[in-house]
Amino acid sequence: MQVHMDLFDTTVQETYGWIRDVLHETGWEDRRYALQALRGVLQAVRDELTQDQSGHLAAQLPTLLRGLYFEGWDPSRMPAGDRDPRAFIGRVRSHFTGYGGAIDFEWLAQAVLRVLKARVSSSYEKIKATLPEELREIWP
Repeated sequence: MQVHMDLFDTTVQETYGWIRDVLHETGWEDRRYALQALRGVLQAVRDELTQDQSGHLAAQLPTLLRGLYFEGWDPSRMPAGDRDPRAFIGRVRSHFTGYGGAIDFEWLAQAVLRVLKARVSSSYEKIKATLPEELREIWP
């Protein structure tokens, strides 16, 4: 039983590390909003990837974030057909609700993408290289 509890404790701590990084990048103080931003950007990224790319990226996420990443995923669909920056930012915006202030969603996406880049650097560069040029322009 202790092994299973250690797994939960580890993934929670790893996820808090990601959240702390998002808080640092955004300057926010509320972990709920940081987690919401992380979830939204990860799912928007997921929607740009093939099944193989999604699986490879997901394998590098903490178990808890992997669950958020795959939440609502339809593996039978191909990457988003409207693969441009506005559509990507729109997908981020659609996942983020409840924040009281105005948000620049491109800025928010870039902040979370910087965290992703720092945390999974080799995969990040490979994934970024497969994206259309106009979408790569907003990725740090």
